[in-house]
Amino acid sequence: RGRHADAIHPEEGISAARHLLANDRAAGFGDRVEAAAGELGLVTYVNEPVTIGDDRVYGTLCGASTARVPEAADARRLMRVFAKLIGRHIEREQLLETLRREHDSYRAFALTDPLTLIPNRRAMVSELNRALANAERRGEVLHLAFIDLDGFKQINDAYGHDAGDRFLIAIAEKLQNALRGGDFVARIGGDEFVVFGPCSSDAPDAGRRAMRERLSEVTSGEFDLGEARLDYAGPSIGAVNSSPGERDCETVLARADEPLELELPDGPVAVERQPALALIVLLHAAKEGLHGLGHGV
Repeated sequence: RGRHADAIHPEEGISAARHLLANDRAAGFGDRVEAAAGELGLVTYVNEPVTIGDDRVYGTLCGASTARVPEAADARRLMRVFAKLIGRHIEREQLLETLRREHDSYRAFALTDPLTLIPNRRAMVSELNRALANAERRGEVLHLAFIDLDGFKQINDAYGHDAGDRFLIAIAEKLQNALRGGDFVARIGGDEFVVFGPCSSDAPDAGRRAMRERLSEVTSGEFDLGEARLDYAGPSIGAVNSSPGERDCETVLARADEPLELELPDGPVAVERQPALALIVLLHAAKEGLHGLGHGV
């Protein structure tokens, strides 16, 4: 490594080049170079390894001719200089590519919820603002659903945070599987999710109700929490349509969350309310010495 072969002016033609080309095999290119040289009828050949990093051979800088060419006085020095320049350029390009990959990785991490691996609030805000701007420009309507997992604190308290994490991951997966083309889902808080997407019909209100029903269906039912199974009645879901000229994502989110605030136990019941109680099947009761338990709310 780091060595060079001598220029050749063989009386025997290409057969004498094989000795020189054998030196080039250290770079892993000897066989190919020899075959190419034979096909091209090369008589004069000179090379300089191109190394990167800790003197690792990356390739070979070659000079060749079908004629017998005497080596100029500075040829060898220039070959070394150019080989080093090429090596440094390759190292620079590799470093830039590594930095680009790391930047993309950090950017994705900054926009991803680490538990559920779906977009986080920061990603949602950026994407929702973009979607609202596009909807206004095209004269379209956007559906948005705000999902609040009722009873989540009780799940954590009863079964621990590991079970709560399993529940959140399962909810995220179910929401992802329920998305249509163009829909977006994000976890924006501990037990809060947002789904939005373009209206796909000429009846925005009907589309909004259909979206809410679809999300309600996939987020209710039985969930495996490891040591327990949860028969979940479903979350509270507020669903709204974007209004003409509405470009502030926080305004749309506040409208979607509004029905949930009005539907507290002491407040009036709103139309968009999804009654949601965590109906828990205590399959892990044995660890507490209990048997034959039924359901508890």
